Amino acid sequence: MGAVKGGGFFYGWVIVGALFLINMVPMVLVSNYASFFQVPICEELGVSYAGFMLGTMTGPTFAVTIRTVTGSYEMAWAALLAVAVLLGVCAIAAIFLGKKLPERWHA
Repeated sequence: MGAVKGGGFFYGWVIVGALFLINMVPMVLVSNYASFFQVPICEELGVSYAGFMLGTMTGPTFAVTIRTVTGSYEMAWAALLAVAVLLGVCAIAAIFLGKKLPERWHA
C-alpha cells in the first residue's frame, strides 16, 4: 500500500496551526502579566528584579544540566523531589520556630 498522491488538502496543517495558536496565548499572557506578580513579590522579599528572574531561571537550567550530564530526566525528578522535601521541612520548621523569631522582615 502506497501513499495517495495529490489527494486534496491535508488537514493536519490546520491542526498544527490551531495548536500553535493555542500554545501562543499562554506565552503572551505570561510575558505581559508576569510583572503584576513580580513587583509585589520583589517588594515583599526585598530582592531586585534581576535576582527574582535569576531565581526563576535557575530551576530549568538546573534540570537541563542534570539531563545533559546523566542522560535522563530521572535525576532531575529526584532533585526536584529532594528540593520539595527540603522546602517542606523548612516551612514546617519556620512554622514551629516562627513564634520565637522577631518579625523585622514585615517592616
